[in-house]
Amino acid sequence: MEAGNFCFLLSPDTIKHTPGNIPVNSPFGISRPSLYSIPEPDDAQYSARQKFLNDQMKKQQWYKQVMNSRNKFIHEEQTLLVDSAYYIHPRTEYYLVQENNLAHNLILPTWKINHTSTDWFTILIFLSLFIFASVKYSFGKYLTSLFQSIINYPAASRLFREQNISLKQGSSRLEILFLLVFSLFGYQLTRYFEMSFPFGKFLQFLICFLVLGIFFRLKITAYSMIGFISETQTETDEFLFNMRNHFKILGVLLLPIVGFIAWGPFPLPFYSILAGLVFTSVIYLLTLWRGVKILLKKQFSIFYLFLYLCTLEILPLLVFFKLV
Repeated sequence: MEAGNFCFLLSPDTIKHTPGNIPVNSPFGISRPSLYSIPEPDDAQYSARQKFLNDQMKKQQWYKQVMNSRNKFIHEEQTLLVDSAYYIHPRTEYYLVQENNLAHNLILPTWKINHTSTDWFTILIFLSLFIFASVKYSFGKYLTSLFQSIINYPAASRLFREQNISLKQGSSRLEILFLLVFSLFGYQLTRYFEMSFPFGKFLQFLICFLVLGIFFRLKITAYSMIGFISETQTETDEFLFNMRNHFKILGVLLLPIVGFIAWGPFPLPFYSILAGLVFTSVIYLLTLWRGVKILLKKQFSIFYLFLYLCTLEILPLLVFFKLV
């Protein structure tokens, strides 16, 4: 060993042979990796590296999409700004400029409501609803059979034969319901056609109630008298029973119509009144048809049938339309 110069001699035994190393008997005396030869990777290493590169590319693409969306959102937001600010600056103009002079006598279009409801009217409607609910709860089967009897004559005949105390209780309630509702409907008709009376509204309703009650009572009495004279009391009783059933159904059908006329959203309840008149006409015609069917089935005389219709049905209608 000399000063400043070092020389190392390594024996072949101290160097392990590894792939890619130069043999030990190199002129330099030591083995070193080859700078020009790259080891070939195996399949597992190649797949892992390829997967890593694919993941990196996907991350770059996702980041690029996020940045594009963000830039697009910022660009759209910039177009919505007013005066390059996120908030609208308040205006200092306190007075509006009027270009056209408006007329001082400006009249807005109005639509007058011609129907009104009062407290006693509301009480009577709730009373009618209570009566109907009591019949529905206590005599539900009877109410169902009553509606069936309108279009089914055997059902009506069965009701006529099976009269008992419980059915009579439900029948009496429905008759009261019919008088109340039909009187309210008659009162609404007088108000709609502007018939003048020298008394108040509630007294007007009471007169309608009394007139209708007396009219139907006289009509039933007249039918019974004619049936007694013509010796057709059984057929007459069956016809009167069916007539009462039809009137009870009419009271139930008119109940929602009367309420709709009073509190409907339309200022002119023409269509509601028209529906009530149509229901009344249809029920009345069904009553006449049921009477004709009963009397013809019992081999009733055509002369007495014509007398019934003219005396007790057609003549009162002519007198009513004459007075109106």
